[in-house]
Amino acid sequence: MLQLWIIEQCLSRFFSAIVYFQAPTFSYDLSTSTCISKTPLVPDPYEDLFVFVDESLIPMAGEGLFAKADLEAATVIAFYNGIRLTSKESPPMEDSGYKLKLDKDHDLDLPPGMESLDHYCASLGHKV
Repeated sequence: MLQLWIIEQCLSRFFSAIVYFQAPTFSYDLSTSTCISKTPLVPDPYEDLFVFVDESLIPMAGEGLFAKADLEAATVIAFYNGIRLTSKESPPMEDSGYKLKLDKDHDLDLPPGMESLDHYCASLGHKV
């Protein structure tokens, strides 16, 4: 009986010590002309499988994106995001140097300050 009581006490303490956490919920978050993301500091878990950011190997280039392991050809490893502008809209800022043509009607551009992972890390394509 005493052994059974000791086992029950140990199991009770073990299970009460387990810390439960809630994983972040991800949802589709299409950028707009004024908002790059509703959650700019939540990293993409898919990108985290493949890449990391570190100091570029190119002198004076800042940060770069690096593969965590050898990759198969044509593997998507990161995504590019930016504020979404139509050709009819006036950009709310000067071109950042990160501007890309998304399609015939839309451009993506990184708002000022979003180059820094301290302000935006929801996607890492801008570090390529």
